[in-house]
Amino acid sequence: MLVRPKPADDLSVGMVSLHAADWDHVIAELDRLGWEPTEDDDGLPMFDGMTTDGREVVGLYGREPVTTMPTLAECAGLTPPMLDFIADSITEFVTDATR
Repeated sequence: MLVRPKPADDLSVGMVSLHAADWDHVIAELDRLGWEPTEDDDGLPMFDGMTTDGREVVGLYGREPVTTMPTLAECAGLTPPMLDFIADSITEFVTDATR
């Protein structure tokens, strides 16, 4: 996921805006690392939701897997606090995305 800055915080003085320049730089760096924004049917970055403070969330697609699926032993090694953290993170993301 990529969280974009608030549009109201953008700056421009007769040139490309700060956010546009940052976007271009970040997308080029993500591309170098094997990632790209998930696109909608029109080829534009897909909007996946909003943070609680009003910033857009864009999904990312990895061209190559960054990890293998966890083994059963790795899953079994998760402690209850780790599982609680994962569940809370998913719940918070889904709640934010549905607002």
